[in-house]
Parts: sequence; structure tokens; C-alpha cells
Amino acid sequence: MTSAIDTLVWQTLASVAIPGYTINRLCATSMYLLKKHSKLPSTTRKWTTVAIDFTYIAVPFNHTICTNVICGLI
Repeated sequence: MTSAIDTLVWQTLASVAIPGYTINRLCATSMYLLKKHSKLPSTTRKWTTVAIDFTYIAVPFNHTICTNVICGLI
């Protein structure tokens, strides 16, 4: 039973809490910096923040897939 609880807690942290918090802070920081240091309109700032966050999510994920799955099969 202890092993199941440990697994549940670890998986919750690893797949939900830590990535969610990290992405939230990245969004908040990029929005703050764009608001403070640029003269972009509000809508453009929001979409720029989305683009920054998608890049943050996609690049490490794609690198991991290439390194561990695709490149490992060659």
C-alpha cells in the first residue's frame, strides 16, 4: 500500500503539479516582462506570451523524444 501511495504522489507531482507551476510562472514572467519593456498592444502581448510558452513546452519535449525514441532506434 505504501508503494502505491508513493507512486501516486510522485506521478501527481511529476505530471501535474511541477509542470503546471513551471508553465504558470513562465507565463506570468513573460507577460510581466513584455508589459514592462515593450509597447506592444495587450492582445499582441498575450499571443506573444502564448508563443513563448508553446516554444518552452515543445522544444524540450521534441528533443527528449528524438534523443530517447527516434535516435535510439537508429
